[in-house]
Amino acid sequence: MEEGTDIGSELFAAIEGLRMAVVVISEHYASLRWCLAELAKILECREHMGMKIMPIFYKVDPSDVNEARFGEDDLKVLQWWKALFEIAG
Repeated sequence: MEEGTDIGSELFAAIEGLRMAVVVISEHYASLRWCLAELAKILECREHMGMKIMPIFYKVDPSDVNEARFGEDDLKVLQWWKALFEIAG
């Protein structure tokens, strides 16, 4: 990767090339904005391209995801919360 390359755009392009994504959700997953942005992209790919997703909950119960709280109340965070809630089932 060349200096100055935006890793986000390359990562999102790589995600678009996947047929399956394994998402490991840990205790602090919901507080990491980058993880939630990746998850939102993965769910977008599932919706538009049929990507398969395998969520793995590591030391966290899926029901705990429903109680995730965020420090900001903007549209992007709400979209990420929706993505996290959706994968938790």
